[in-house]
Amino acid sequence: MQQRLISSSSPSIPLFLVFVGVFWICSLHGKESLSGLSPETQKPQAKPSLQWKYGWRDGMRANTIGSPLGKDHGPDPMPATSLEAASGYSPMDLSYAYGFNKIPSGGDGTGQTIAIMIPFATSTNNLQADLNYFSSYYNLPATTLHYYTPDGTNTPYKDVNSWYAEAAMDVEWAHAMAPGATIAVIIAPDDYSLATNTLFECATGTNNKQAGAGVVSMSWAIREDKYSIDVWSNIFTNPCTTYIAAAGDNGTNDHSHGVEWPGAHTNVLSIGGTKLIYDTSRQVVVSETIWSNKMGAGGGGISEFELMAPSQATYLETEQPSLSKLANGFRCVPDLSYDADPYTGVAVWLTDPQTKIGGWTTMGGTSAGAPQVAALIARRRSLGLQEGIAFNSFIYGAYSDQCFWDIVSGSNGHQAGDGYDLASGVGTPVADAIAALTPTNSVLRPQTITFGTITDRGVFGGPSFKVQATSSSGLPVNFSSSDNTVFTVSADGTLTPTGAGTASIIAQQSGDGSCWQAATQANHLLAVSKATQSMGKFPAISTKTYSPNPFTITPPSASSQLPVIVHADGPATVTTSNGVVSIQPRGIGRVVLTASQPGYNPYVLGPTNFFAATAVKTAFTIVKASQAIASFSTVGTITYAATKSFTISSPTSSSGLSVAVAVKSGPATISAGKVTLTGKGTVILKAKQSGNACYLAAPEITTTFSVQ
Repeated sequence: MQQRLISSSSPSIPLFLVFVGVFWICSLHGKESLSGLSPETQKPQAKPSLQWKYGWRDGMRANTIGSPLGKDHGPDPMPATSLEAASGYSPMDLSYAYGFNKIPSGGDGTGQTIAIMIPFATSTNNLQADLNYFSSYYNLPATTLHYYTPDGTNTPYKDVNSWYAEAAMDVEWAHAMAPGATIAVIIAPDDYSLATNTLFECATGTNNKQAGAGVVSMSWAIREDKYSIDVWSNIFTNPCTTYIAAAGDNGTNDHSHGVEWPGAHTNVLSIGGTKLIYDTSRQVVVSETIWSNKMGAGGGGISEFELMAPSQATYLETEQPSLSKLANGFRCVPDLSYDADPYTGVAVWLTDPQTKIGGWTTMGGTSAGAPQVAALIARRRSLGLQEGIAFNSFIYGAYSDQCFWDIVSGSNGHQAGDGYDLASGVGTPVADAIAALTPTNSVLRPQTITFGTITDRGVFGGPSFKVQATSSSGLPVNFSSSDNTVFTVSADGTLTPTGAGTASIIAQQSGDGSCWQAATQANHLLAVSKATQSMGKFPAISTKTYSPNPFTITPPSASSQLPVIVHADGPATVTTSNGVVSIQPRGIGRVVLTASQPGYNPYVLGPTNFFAATAVKTAFTIVKASQAIASFSTVGTITYAATKSFTISSPTSSSGLSVAVAVKSGPATISAGKVTLTGKGTVILKAKQSGNACYLAAPEITTTFSVQ
C-alpha cells in the first residue's frame, strides 16, 4: 500500500479546523449512559432499536429514537450554523485529497443511482432547497432528489427534525463527489424500519415505484447482537448492489458491545474514520491519521457473529496472520476509511426546519465517509465496472497496494500499522485508481429464468393474454415466439394467437455485462387450438321452371370469412365465382344444395385455423318449361297450273326443339319442307312440337293457303 506522507513543517491550519459546530455519531451506545439504563435493561426487546446519537457542539447531547423502553427524548437542537462563508472542507478539497479529480471523463456517476437510507420525513421540504444552494455555491450541476417509501406512495410519513442534518449532509456530499448520479432518498416510516427487506427492495428494486439503486449508503448503525443478526441476516443479498455503511464513531474503547451493524455484515462495505489534514492553499495532503479525540473515534474490531468473506480471510492469512488467528474466521471491520474527524469535517448547508433560517455548518463522523465512498462506487459503475457486492472482495489482495493509502499512525482502541488494521482497514481510497481498476477476477453471476403458471390456452382469433417469467437477477425478461404464424409475443409478455398449431414462448435475459451473465433461454411449449366457425343460411329458392340459362344466388357465409363450397345433388350443376353461386339446371326434379367450409381456404394453400363448419342445405324443384311455336311464313294464293310444288320454312319453337310440319287437310303433301300440290282447293298445314324431358308440348299452330 501507499503511505500518506506527513510533512515535517507546521502549516497554518485553516480556521475551520480550530472549532467544529456540529458532530453526528451513529451508534447504539454512546460513551455516556443512555437514560441511566443498565446493560441488563438494554438487552434487545421484541423489536431491536436503532439509536442515533446526534451531537451538538460538544458532541455530548444524545437522543434515542425507538429506544427499548419506547421513550423518545425528542429531537436535539439543530447544529449551530453561520451565514458566513463555508468553513468545512469543500468538494474540491476532498476531490483533490482523495483523487476524485483524476477520474476519467464519463465517470461522474451518470446513469447510476445512489440510495440514501433515512428514517421519517427528514424535513424533506428543505432538503431539495438546501441541496440546490450547496450545489450553486460550489458550482455543481443542479440535480433533483427522488423520494421513495416502502409503501409505494413515495410520500414522507412524518417530520422528525433530529435526522435532518444527517440527511442534508448525505445528499449534499453524495452529489458533490458524484455530480452525475441520481440521488434517491429512501424514507423509512420509523427507525425500526431502516433494516427491513421491504425498505431495501424499495432502494434496489426496479419497478416504477422503486429506486433501482446500484449503490446504497447507510449512515446509521445498531449494536451487533445475535437477535439483530438473525432477524436481518437476509437483507443485503442483491448481488448487483454495493452496500456501504458507517463503521460507527465510538472506536473500540467502549467494550460493552462489539462492532456495529450493518457495517459488520459480510456483504456490506464498512467505512472507518481518519483525521485528514489538507493544505487547501497548496492542494496537498499534510497528514492522515486515525481519528480519535474527545469527539469520538472511527469504529473497528472483530464481529462476534458475522464470518469473514473468503477474500478477507485469504488476505489476512497472508498479510496479517496474527490478526487472522485472533479473528478466528470472524469478520473484521472496517474495510477502509475516510476523513471523519469533526475538526476536519465537511461543509454542509442547513436550513433549520423550524426557523427556516439557513447557514453553513461543519460535520464529521463516519457518516460523512459513507455517502462519499458510495459516490466513488457510483463513479466506477458509470465507467462500466458494476460488480455489486463483489466489489467488497476487490479491496483485498493485489489491488490494495495501488488503490489505498495505508494509514499507519493513530489508534481507535486498535493501533494503526502497516497493511490492514482494525483502525483503518486497508486504508483510505485512491479514488482514480479504484475507479479505473479492471479486476482480472471479475466473474459475471449466472442467472436463471422461471416461467409463471400459464393457465390461458390460446385459441386462434381469441383474445391476447399475458405470460409471466422472472429472472433470478431481477432484470427484465424479454419474450419472443418460435413461430409467429402460431402466436406473437410482445416484449412485455402479451401473447396474441395468430394461427392454430404449437410453438414455444421464448424467454430471454441477456445480462447486464457487468454483474449478470446472459441467462440460458427458457422455453414454454404452447398450443393454439383451432377456432370454431358457423355457417349462415341459404336464401329461399322458389320452384324453378327449367331454363337453359343459369340463375345465381348468394351462398351462406362462414363466420370465419373463409370461402364457402357449394355443391348440388340433382338435375343441376353449380359454379362459384367471386362469392356468387351460379346454378345451371340440367333437367327437372328436386335439387339439393349443400354449403360447407372445411376450416381452410379451399382455393389457396394455407393453414387450417378453424374446425370445419357444420354444413347447411336447401332444396328446390325444377319443373318443365312451357314452349311456343313461331308463326308460319305467309304462303298466299297459289296457281295450280303454274306451281306444282314449293318449299316452306319450318316454324321454330321457343325451346329450340325441332318443329314437325304436316298437312292437316287439303290437296297437298309435305316432305322435308317441300310442299307438293295434288290439286286445287284449300290446304291447311300444321306445326307441332311434342316437348321432351324439360319442356311441355307446344300448342299446335296452323297456316292456310288456297290453290287455284
